[in-house]
Amino acid sequence: MNGTQWGQATMARNLERMCPSNKPCDNVHCPEPFECVDLWNEHACTCGEGRIRSPDGKGCIDKNECIDYPCLNGGRCINQDPRFRYRCICPDGFWGENCELVQEGQTLKLSMGALAAILVCLLVILVLVLVFVVYNRRREAHIKYPGPDDDVRENIINYDDEGGGEDDMTAFDITPLQIPIGGPIPEIGGKLAPCKVA
Repeated sequence: MNGTQWGQATMARNLERMCPSNKPCDNVHCPEPFECVDLWNEHACTCGEGRIRSPDGKGCIDKNECIDYPCLNGGRCINQDPRFRYRCICPDGFWGENCELVQEGQTLKLSMGALAAILVCLLVILVLVLVFVVYNRRREAHIKYPGPDDDVRENIINYDDEGGGEDDMTAFDITPLQIPIGGPIPEIGGKLAPCKVA
């Protein structure tokens, strides 16, 4: 014999899992205000959800669900229209349909392991930035930058010679430096050494 609730339902109603009911309410008409409820191959005319039979048995009245104290943790029950059944007003620190859930604080809680991991990551990033800055400063200290006079770009040369320029081209007499064509070779510093012909 099966001792579970499903086993008890199987024995009491002859039910099996995934077995659909044969729709016993299809041809049943309950008198007003009752409605037909499918009880697995059987039917019953009841008042429906949130209502009970009146004391004379001829009608339905609202069921006061608050009589059963459904609100937990000191919640206050308010009976409502049969469609909505009841509502719980929960005290501070609790929430849910029956005030059954504990409300956590809005603060973010980190475990010690997570906090340690975050601190280690920040420390590693700080060390890497420090190493990068020190490396770049030492490398820049050994680099010799050229002076402004040594800077040559695009073959532009700084001509800053005294006495140069276009004005000196007409003022300087180059006649003594000219070599006469077909004339005598001028002597430089005296006599020329005789040429030996072999």
